[in-house]
Amino acid sequence: MAHQKRVHSLGVVLKEGLDKETVSNIVRRIVNAGLQAYTLNDLSSEGAIKVDDVNDLKSRVDVVVSVGGDGTLLRTLRMLKDETPVLAVNVGHRGILSEIKPEEIDEALLKLMNGEYLLDRRMRLVARTSVDLPPATNEIYVVRRRHIGTPLFTIKLSGIQLSARMDGVIVSTPTGSTGHAYSLKGPVLQENLDGVLIVPVSPLQNMPPIVIRPQSITIKVDQSVDVVVDGQEVFELEGGGEVEISRYKYDANLVRMRGYTLKQLLKMIT
Repeated sequence: MAHQKRVHSLGVVLKEGLDKETVSNIVRRIVNAGLQAYTLNDLSSEGAIKVDDVNDLKSRVDVVVSVGGDGTLLRTLRMLKDETPVLAVNVGHRGILSEIKPEEIDEALLKLMNGEYLLDRRMRLVARTSVDLPPATNEIYVVRRRHIGTPLFTIKLSGIQLSARMDGVIVSTPTGSTGHAYSLKGPVLQENLDGVLIVPVSPLQNMPPIVIRPQSITIKVDQSVDVVVDGQEVFELEGGGEVEISRYKYDANLVRMRGYTLKQLLKMIT
């Protein structure tokens, strides 16, 4: 395994409402390993240093540890916005995107300190309406807001224009292909594939899912819709408005302790 930068300090981002015992145990183990821990929460009793905001956090740390589930990881990546490496500790259910469980934290910390880890780069997307929306690691979902009349979606890409009446359209990264796009019969893509998945939602015309090279995609809808980022943040777009979706300038960097492809697919089927 190629050596990475040795880690001396960690930022800790926690799932909202996570029980105090789990939080305290993880932070204590980080501090006891000889690493400096920084958090946005008050965990000074466990030896962590509280910082005021995310910019202060990422300026002080080598790696951020996301403690929660896939939702916490996605929120952490949107919050960081840049290429700060993130190690995801799963305290939820399946944790398709997560790397380790809490009981594996000691071994992971040792590998981080020795530089024995991998960085798994994942492309992200960004949407723009009248403003830039937060970056999406999984997908951007443009979906009807009302249930009277099926909206007409017009998708412009590669110099062509596709129009169909449907409930919505998902524009997904390969990472997001195992998420909402998969539940709508989209294909599972290899995570490091340089491609974008477009999945129509309940189209009235025949329109299959397609995979394209990363490029600017413009979606115009004749009715009011919501633009949903990673299934967590919702932004309104009025009828006749457009949303432009393109590759985000910074990839996500996921810390891995071992390397293999189709990691998400393997977690789904085992």
